[in-house]
Amino acid sequence: MMTTTGYQLLNNPFLNKGTAFTEKEREQYNLIGLLPSQVQTLEQQTKQAYKQFKSKQTPLEKRLLQQLMKLFLAELM
Repeated sequence: MMTTTGYQLLNNPFLNKGTAFTEKEREQYNLIGLLPSQVQTLEQQTKQAYKQFKSKQTPLEKRLLQQLMKLFLAELM
């Protein structure tokens, strides 16, 4: 059983699953109110990000989105 909870868990890029935490995990790790209410699997999150990428009209928009995602991931690490 994991002893890390709440903000500590969300600030650890190796443990943070974002909206993929189940309702049970959210209660167990004191994450209620710290995440969006909708639960999504990691696969659903990936598909959502790819859909957002595909919706960009120009190569510049796509590149900017990639850079933002890269920046976000760097912040997690």
